[in-house]
Amino acid sequence: MSNVYKWAEISRNPTPVRFNLLSEFLNEKGFKNEFTAIEVSPPDFEQVLNDSLKKYKALRFGSPFGINCLDFFNYQPAKIAQLRAADSVININGQWELMATTLKGFEKHILANGKNIDLDYSVLIVGTGSASKFAIHALLQLGISHVKISNQFREQAKELILELEKKYFRVKFEYVPDDQLVLLPGTNSVLVNTTPLIESNHILNELYYFNFLRANGLVIDYTFLPVKTPLIEGAEQIGIHTIHGYEVCAWGDLHWAKCMSGLDLDYKEYCQKIFEAGKKWDEQNKIKETTKETPRF
Repeated sequence: MSNVYKWAEISRNPTPVRFNLLSEFLNEKGFKNEFTAIEVSPPDFEQVLNDSLKKYKALRFGSPFGINCLDFFNYQPAKIAQLRAADSVININGQWELMATTLKGFEKHILANGKNIDLDYSVLIVGTGSASKFAIHALLQLGISHVKISNQFREQAKELILELEKKYFRVKFEYVPDDQLVLLPGTNSVLVNTTPLIESNHILNELYYFNFLRANGLVIDYTFLPVKTPLIEGAEQIGIHTIHGYEVCAWGDLHWAKCMSGLDLDYKEYCQKIFEAGKKWDEQNKIKETTKETPRF
């Protein structure tokens, strides 16, 4: 077992389906590896992180640790220091290096859909975690100059805006209370949702109206599974362009996998693997709904 590459995800709400798929794909391609999902509460993060750095060769950080993790690493690459967020860390030649491979997923798909983004209009970001920071950075590279941010928790949104204003001087950042979303005019060219698809996330109900989005706008829902979330499905039904969460995740995850394994992996092949897994997840979800269980994705 000493030749098996061991890695893990540390998160308050781990996503074992996502990373088990990646681990399985790597094993299929000849890179022997073993993934572990570690569920941890914020007060226990430091201890779990220290233990994990001794046990694993690479770590993924789930919410809310993509931002908190920075406090525990002395060396931060320039990009990470600018973003003030990371999604992973890998031991390279004995040194732990923080990474933001999810940013590459956002950059890839946002730039590819640039024709569907009108730079004269604002964008709406829902959520305030590391994924939101990655999405904002990718959008600003296009030349977006007005970013609206909404979140269930006002203080988190305000803190993020203060941080962003110190880095991006020519960009207007605006806070939108979640109960004001339905009152927004259709002047946003992009919606990026990074909040989870869970019953307690009431802000999603406000997003399903799409009143805030231009008719030829773009919707990105950063949810790995289901493949077609209610937000994506609703957008497609009214002819709005979409980027699925699994597409963003897959591009970033394969880049990260290359850092671990050195393998150039086929993106389309991996997306097909995720798509097939999504069908099984949908069926399992239906079964769980009939037994009143809450699915983990």
